[in-house]
Amino acid sequence: MMLLVAIITTVLDQLTKQLALARFTTAVDGAVMNTGDHITVIPGFFDLRLVMNHGAAWGMLSGQRFILIGVSAAMLVFIVLNRKELSKGRRDTIFALGLLAGGIIGNLIDRIRTGAVVDFFDFHWKEAYNFPVFNIADTAICIGIGALLIVSAFHRRENTSATTPSSLRDAPGGAPRTSPGNGSPVAPGMTTTPSSLRDATGGAPRTSPGKGSPVAPGMTTTPSSLRDAPGGAPRTSPGKGSPVAPGMTTTPSSLRDATPSPAKGSPRIAGTTGIPFAGEGVDGEAGRGSGNS
Repeated sequence: MMLLVAIITTVLDQLTKQLALARFTTAVDGAVMNTGDHITVIPGFFDLRLVMNHGAAWGMLSGQRFILIGVSAAMLVFIVLNRKELSKGRRDTIFALGLLAGGIIGNLIDRIRTGAVVDFFDFHWKEAYNFPVFNIADTAICIGIGALLIVSAFHRRENTSATTPSSLRDAPGGAPRTSPGNGSPVAPGMTTTPSSLRDATGGAPRTSPGKGSPVAPGMTTTPSSLRDAPGGAPRTSPGKGSPVAPGMTTTPSSLRDATPSPAKGSPRIAGTTGIPFAGEGVDGEAGRGSGNS
């Protein structure tokens, strides 16, 4: 497709240039001279006028024929050799490259053959402003470059949209929602876990055994069996504040002593002495004596 577009552009360019030369030149003593004539298409705005341009656009590098030929040839070779990488199989890009190549070939033929480019489109605003005279090849080059820029920007935006799932994009801007900590996308309806609740290694939140809610480092969890319904707050013993399972009773600290009672190990009030059971002495003998008296 690129070759076909380039050939059509080149043929159309060369055909219109030959028509312009035939209309606005004359042979004088074997030399071709510009008559200086013009054809008014739109009064005060658009004329057909022959101009031989020995430079580039706006007359730049005028008289540098071989430099301009070398630059044009280098650009053409670059496009041909890198056409697959530049187009990536997209038809719109291939069409734009064909216009660009055809325009370069058209002007390159003029510079090789006559040393100057044949221009004949003359746009102006009355006598106040004159736009540089140009031709079909110049038009194809400008359209090709503009199309490449537009197509490249469009496909870049299309690729960016394709890499971000729609569930992670907020309407209207389309920018992905991110978590407060690391800037990674968060789907709508999901909540984030502060980094203080994450383990240093895996990054997964530490959870309590019962409820599955995050637990900060250094905190301990209370099994669900130690929680009262409905509030979920742990029942605690009056003295120590440690959790107590449902159905269990607590013993005040005033009734607990470091040393159990001699007989059964049951608690006794602080400051009192242990009272032996009847029939028992301290050493096992006194009990028998008191029973005989």
